[in-house]
Amino acid sequence: QVGLKPPRASVSLDEAVPLDLTQQPHPWDLPVGMTKEGPLWIPLMGGISFLLGGSTGMGKTGEEHAWIQALLHGGRTLVYAWDGKHSVEFLRYADKPNFHLMFDVLELEMLQSLLRDREQQLVKSGSVNILMHNEAHPDDPILPIALFVDEAADLPDQAKVLLKQMIRIYRYVGLYP
Repeated sequence: QVGLKPPRASVSLDEAVPLDLTQQPHPWDLPVGMTKEGPLWIPLMGGISFLLGGSTGMGKTGEEHAWIQALLHGGRTLVYAWDGKHSVEFLRYADKPNFHLMFDVLELEMLQSLLRDREQQLVKSGSVNILMHNEAHPDDPILPIALFVDEAADLPDQAKVLLKQMIRIYRYVGLYP
């Protein structure tokens, strides 16, 4: 369950409204949609993990792109992305700061190694999770990691097993799938 911030402005729902990242309340907020009162945002770190589901052509990937764009705009999140189409879906972000495009299991293993290093950083700082660490050490923050996996059913079995382990274990070090 995620707490929601009240929308800011009143808008008409009769027509499509483009995503306006200047209305992003916080660097970690994700756009969900539009209400009569304005855009609706949810906090990345307010959830354990997020799953977008639905029929083909219903806008799931478009929502992923909106979330990636919002997080990159916020500039306070590392974004890792992998898809079942050889990462072609996310190629347009490859040159953006804080964005990491993943192509194979080896890169997923490298991400797991980064998460293990964060465990050691938390032990040294005496913090239980990155939220506590960042509050106690504002000059040495640990940025959250948003992990996007598109077409998860098409991932190799080895990647699925590793991904499942990472999702189960590494939330406290800042992994938000």
